[in-house]
Amino acid sequence: MPASANQKQILEEMTKSRVLPAGLVERAKIILLSVNGISNGQMRRNCGLSRDKVRHWRKRWLAAQAQLNTIEQQIDKKTGLSNLEELESEMVKVFSDAERSGAPAKFDAETIVKIIALACECPQDSGYPISHWTPQILANEAIKGKIVESISDRSVGRFLKSGTDQTTFKPLLAKQPT
Repeated sequence: MPASANQKQILEEMTKSRVLPAGLVERAKIILLSVNGISNGQMRRNCGLSRDKVRHWRKRWLAAQAQLNTIEQQIDKKTGLSNLEELESEMVKVFSDAERSGAPAKFDAETIVKIIALACECPQDSGYPISHWTPQILANEAIKGKIVESISDRSVGRFLKSGTDQTTFKPLLAKQPT
């Protein structure tokens, strides 16, 4: 399987990485083994990988070779060297999961944080005669407070799920001085 010296070096670094996701490291190992002449069958037996997984990532690597070679051949005008950072970035893209189908997220991170912040407030401060929020009351308060147009108590429960049934009645987030 083709790979330049720079690509091989980046693959070796990726396989030793402790910060990259495990899936990317495994995929880099598949390609590095291929580059070193290890067959699909040997990879499957020695690494415990499925035939489809090995085949998929080898095909994906081959499909990306032209783009990787183009990036590698581009010379940085300031330094006169190949742009290895861009090459590494493109290789990470090759090994990253493809976009998956499905509905887009209904609530963005900011909205979720606002709901969690609301859950950290005492329900009595919002006029409720209770000591702990329930997902339904919290959902109603999020709608009333115009954090969201609509939300189910199940969605609120998923946001707050942390191994306990109820949120704390004491504020956990620091309040800004007024």
